[in-house]
Amino acid sequence: ADAVPADTGGLSKQGLLTNVKRCISVGPFRDVSEAARAAGTLRGGGYDPRQRVADGDVWAGVWVYLPLSASQTAADQVLVKLKAGGIDDALQMPGPNDGSVISLGLYSDSKRAQTRVAQVQTLGFNPAIADRKRTGNVYWIDIDLKPTDGLINPADLQGEAGRIVRLEVKGCPVSGASP
Repeated sequence: ADAVPADTGGLSKQGLLTNVKRCISVGPFRDVSEAARAAGTLRGGGYDPRQRVADGDVWAGVWVYLPLSASQTAADQVLVKLKAGGIDDALQMPGPNDGSVISLGLYSDSKRAQTRVAQVQTLGFNPAIADRKRTGNVYWIDIDLKPTDGLINPADLQGEAGRIVRLEVKGCPVSGASP
């Protein structure tokens, strides 16, 4: 397994590795200030980050909602019961599948979403939860890695303390040239 193939032109395995260029992208960031903060952190770690904008989906929060039957009367009764139970910010809206739902809130903090779920369950309902995303401009940071560099941990680039940021690390997009 450690043998160097004969057709390498005499280059050692180490010589081959130094010619390999690896580029990773970290993101998506919701706004330019979050991306700039992460780029500053990477610059402080000895990297040369390049920021770019792209169209994409970014996580907006955890949505808590109640699926509804087709009956408007049933929806009105649910809203009355929720309001009587202290949940006065619920509202009827189009759901993820063609029906209607009662929205119980969009939360950037999963603990707050779970608190709302428990509150609604005590009223006898079984709410659903789903990740919500928004489409628009998102920001990515591209970084060239040296062969000896490890991968970046997205958790090291978190924004505000306690805020959920769903970052990913992936290969850089190919720009016009074949690999």
